[in-house]
Amino acid sequence: MKPAIVVDYNKAKGAVDLSDQMAAYQTPLRKTLKWYKKVAFDLILNIAMVNALVLYKTVTNKHVSIVDFRKEILKSFWQNLPHPERLQNGRQEGNTCFRKEKDLL
Repeated sequence: MKPAIVVDYNKAKGAVDLSDQMAAYQTPLRKTLKWYKKVAFDLILNIAMVNALVLYKTVTNKHVSIVDFRKEILKSFWQNLPHPERLQNGRQEGNTCFRKEKDLL
């Protein structure tokens, strides 16, 4: 017979494993980052995204994959950003850096 604490741990570790697995899908982290930056980004981006997905599923009772959820979050952020008007020749008016905008896509 196993102690109660071992049984409780084994029941709960599945949720942690699932959370880690979901956070690892299409991670925005790059291999070139220093380890401490990866830890900070992981805490902020991946764990927050998984927690938001769990809350979303709880509130709406909809099944959404983590990849689709991330895409929808990014689309909603992108739509709320100010976009400079394009001139007739296709160039943008203003000081906006295209590379900076392109990275957000």
